[in-house]
Amino acid sequence: MKSVDFANSQFRREFGKKFPLVMKKLEEYEKIVSDISLVRDVNIEITYDSSEGETSLTLRAKIEEKGMDLKSKLKAIEKNVAALKEAYKKIEVLQRT
Repeated sequence: MKSVDFANSQFRREFGKKFPLVMKKLEEYEKIVSDISLVRDVNIEITYDSSEGETSLTLRAKIEEKGMDLKSKLKAIEKNVAALKEAYKKIEVLQRT
């Protein structure tokens, strides 16, 4: 199976037509992550990786560390880890519904 690009709006529309419930869940997960990023002032996101008919989702944080001293870097890491944990827990709860 060819690789898929969830960032591509045309692909998302076609995927949503074929798998509307899955697309709805993915959009809900993305909303959770987006909201947490905004509220906590961090840059966390969901990334998609696909191959052989399977797609995996990964939560990741991006930290711009240029110009930061060690203490600031550690604080930024803690802040982002807390945001990732919050997102993971909220997505986990949503998966049960």
